Amino acid sequence: MLVRMSSFGNLRHIPETWQRLSICRFPPDSFADGIFNPLLPDEHEEEHWRYSEQSEEDWKRFRTAYKNKLRGMDAASVMHQLYEICKYTSKVVLLSKEKPDEHNYRRIAAVWFRHYGYDVKEWEGK
Repeated sequence: MLVRMSSFGNLRHIPETWQRLSICRFPPDSFADGIFNPLLPDEHEEEHWRYSEQSEEDWKRFRTAYKNKLRGMDAASVMHQLYEICKYTSKVVLLSKEKPDEHNYRRIAAVWFRHYGYDVKEWEGK
């Protein structure tokens, strides 16, 4: 299965043949493809990050909490859940609101997947 990460800003460039799933709790109102709950950040930490000044200290707190959440998960199990949702397309893009050059937790999730041997990276329009 091919897994990519992207921001909602790229949604119009992602072919409809790809399964699209949000990994943020509150996707744009126009998004109706679904939310992938296992990779959602902790609700309290996400809320703190969204409504903070988004300083480096705030980002460090959020990043640490998200990494701790992922450490407690099994990457193979998460990948299997993705496969079960996307088995008819075999291609999925996981979406969050942040642009690639901003602090974003989908990058943390991609690194976590790669640590366990899964080729997960940012969408490059292919």
